[in-house]
Amino acid sequence: MEKKEIAIYNILDALNKDSGNIKLKAVIYHWDDCTCIQATTLDGKSSCNNYLMNDDKYNLYFTDLFVDKEHRRKGVATLMWKFHIKLCGEFIRNSCLEAKEGTWVESWYEKLGYMVFDGYIIPPAKGNVLMVWP
Repeated sequence: MEKKEIAIYNILDALNKDSGNIKLKAVIYHWDDCTCIQATTLDGKSSCNNYLMNDDKYNLYFTDLFVDKEHRRKGVATLMWKFHIKLCGEFIRNSCLEAKEGTWVESWYEKLGYMVFDGYIIPPAKGNVLMVWP
């Protein structure tokens, strides 16, 4: 196991110890252009992805957050986000994500401290905003 993978699993173990009834697992995928760290609940019903792009040494992308109805309002999304922020610290990256403009999702991320960023090179998908966490 690579040093990077050991660090990822150590972060996950520490979060799971402090998370009460919610537990996450992680799967790491290596592709030519990136590494994806997928976090899911133990039952696999809720998940998110964290992308380390090989050509972007500054950002870690938080994507595809999905929380199953039975997991909502139980802290699952917050735990997944905390995992993401810990990964940012480990790999010395900024946190970036896209959110649908004008939705509760954008508001939730703003409450976490994200700000809309418009200095992007590649624009976000139509109707989305790119957000960064300082």
